Formats: sequence, C-alpha cells, structure tokens
Amino acid sequence: PLGARAAGAVLSARVARHHEDGLTELDAGGTALFIPRLEAAPGTPVRVRIAAHEVILSRQRPEGLSALNIISGEVQEIRAGEGPGMLVSLDTKAGRVLARITRRSAKALQLAPGTPCHAVMKTVAVAPEDIGGQGRDVSK
Repeated sequence: PLGARAAGAVLSARVARHHEDGLTELDAGGTALFIPRLEAAPGTPVRVRIAAHEVILSRQRPEGLSALNIISGEVQEIRAGEGPGMLVSLDTKAGRVLARITRRSAKALQLAPGTPCHAVMKTVAVAPEDIGGQGRDVSK
C-alpha cells in the first residue's frame, strides 16, 4: 500500500503556452503552473501529479526564489502521520494541493484549518511521468 511518502495531488489544467526557455505554462483554475516542455498544443487538457514531498509551505507569499510555481490557498486539513511527518491539504483555485511537512514546521507556521498559505514547487520537480492527458493516468 502507498503511504504518506507517496502522497500527492492531481491538478487539472490546460496548456496555456510554450516558452522559448523550454518551459510549458499551464492554466490550472486561473493559476499559472510551469512545467518542463510538454509536447501538446495550447488548449490541450492535462492532469499534473504533484508529489506532497515536493511542496514547501509559506505563510507569506515568497519572493526572490528560483521556484516558479507558487499557489495561494487555505489549509483545509492537517493529518499527523507516524513519526515527525504531517500531511497538509490546501484548498486552492488550482485544486487540492498536498504538502508533506514536519510537525515542527506546522507548529512554527501555526497551521490550522482556515490558515492562508502558499504552496511552492520547483518546476523541475514535475517529472514527465507525472503529467497525464490524452488517456495517460497519473493518479497512481
């Protein structure tokens, strides 16, 4: 069975445009997401799996980061796991995003349901096998 280490969320999006630097911009509920270039025409629907362990949380909108994907949302649920880990579920315009963080981080950020938060993800953290569409299933 899959455990907390394999947790993630699947976001529905559409290809918005391709950039000359090798990135594809997606529109996920009005939120821009950048992924490595995807060979799909603008307007193509895709599903993107975001692994919870690749998500960093911040109470303030971060600036000056190399990470291009910052999704604003609100904490929906916090589940404690075995050991020091916790799984935080954020409700965002892009969909539900999961973050796997430590209890210490959750306490330091004073996270609770309803807390505004920002999920941060590196573009290169989205692997090609985590991008589905046209019949590819990324929900596993």
